[in-house]
Order: sequence, then structure tokens, then C-alpha cells
Amino acid sequence: MNHSDVIKYWFSEKSRQHWFFSTPEIDNEIKQRYEQLWTSAASGELNDWQDSPLGCLALIIVLDQFPLNMFRGKAKSFQTEEMAVRVALKAINNSYDEIFNTDELLFLFMPLMHSENLEHQDIQVKLFEKYD
Repeated sequence: MNHSDVIKYWFSEKSRQHWFFSTPEIDNEIKQRYEQLWTSAASGELNDWQDSPLGCLALIIVLDQFPLNMFRGKAKSFQTEEMAVRVALKAINNSYDEIFNTDELLFLFMPLMHSENLEHQDIQVKLFEKYD
């Protein structure tokens, strides 16, 4: 599986319907399909995905979004949140945000929104204002 597979899945019409209103079936589908990939990402095995804009976006989805589905209601759902923040900041520092559409930007910036660090939240507010 590569980063293109993650992007295709996450931005498909089926997945879009469940971005903010998931179901147990979707949570299970993501767990079955992507838990091993998440484990690889969590151990740093997918760090080379950060070498491209779409790779960064896919890695953020794997680290930030998929755990919320796979481990809903459990502390483990936040285990890779800080990793996702680091990837998002790297993408922004590399100006990757300049090539993404609105939906892609939403998920690129999402780790900063999820962060409890006020500096990260300030950054995401400024970025959303920039692209508004």
C-alpha cells in the first residue's frame, strides 16, 4: 500500500460522507484496511512519505484521522497525534499547502486543530484565514 491508496480512499465519495459522522461499519473498515499501515507509520517506517506533498497529506490522514476511527473512544486514538502535528508543520514549512484544494487543506491543518498546544492552534487559524 502506498500514499496514493490512502488519498484515493479518504477522498472518495464514500469516505467523504463519513468524515465527521462515522459509523461502526466504517470504523471497522478502516481498522481492517489500515491498522497495519498505521502501526508502520507510528514506528517511523513511513517517514519517507514526507518527501512529497501528497505523501505528507496521506501520512497525516494515517496518523491523525484513521486512529480516531480505528480506536474510537480509547486513549490509543490519540497516540500518534503529535507525530501528525510534526508532519503537518513540515508540510507547511515546505509550502506544500500551496498546492492543495480546500478539502485537502482541511486535513493538512487538522492535526494543528486537534493539538492542545495554543501555538499550533494559532498557526492553523492564520492558515485558514490565508486560504479563506
